[in-house]
Amino acid sequence: MKVHSLLSHSLALSLLFALPPLSAQADIMRCEKNGQVIYQHDACPKGTNSLGQLKPLPAPSEKQKKEARRHADQDKKQADQMRGQRLKREEKSEREAKRAIASSEKARVLCDKAKLRVKWAEEDARGAGPKQENKARQKLRREKEKAELSCKNSR
Repeated sequence: MKVHSLLSHSLALSLLFALPPLSAQADIMRCEKNGQVIYQHDACPKGTNSLGQLKPLPAPSEKQKKEARRHADQDKKQADQMRGQRLKREEKSEREAKRAIASSEKARVLCDKAKLRVKWAEEDARGAGPKQENKARQKLRREKEKAELSCKNSR
């Protein structure tokens, strides 16, 4: 697949260098009308000023063709590297986002559990007899403190 892509890339470059001399043979006239420059293959129409004929560009030399191919190959290699780097960054970002979601979900679950323990401690404190009342209130206070810490981290 990569070899096929490289061959078609090279073929496209070869055609690109072969075509300009063919199309450059036609005369291109540069004309001006009302301050606008117009390019055309025929003589300038009436009411326009001729700004002259464009000279065709010379065909690229073999050295220029090789240099252009080398630059194209370098550009393709650099683009492939950049694409790979971008994909790695995107994958890393996606993993970090998943971890953050999982961590956030875990913190939310811990907060919910702490709130449930506070609810149970409140029920125990309401149902405690005179001897267990102080112990139940102390347990409730501690559970509220734990819940506050757990829920603080889940926000």
